Amino acid sequence: MDATQKLKNVTVPDTIVFWRWITANKLALVGKNAVYNMDITNPDQPLKVFDRVPQMASCQIMSYEVDAEEKWCYLIGLYSPDQKNICA
Repeated sequence: MDATQKLKNVTVPDTIVFWRWITANKLALVGKNAVYNMDITNPDQPLKVFDRVPQMASCQIMSYEVDAEEKWCYLIGLYSPDQKNICA
């Protein structure tokens, strides 16, 4: 695939704070309120996988993983109790 090729045009009903490829054709999009999976070969909009729990609202997202069958997934974030940014 050409690195400058436009793959798809979508509208996500959330502000995306983290994304990653989960398969060769699927992207995970982590929004402020929910997590979505998007197949770039499918004309449908991204599929909402789950809502983010309120306890993760102020977390810095570090990772999102799914199993090979896409039956389960998990979201990892870092939390600072005093609401300060977490820096590496």
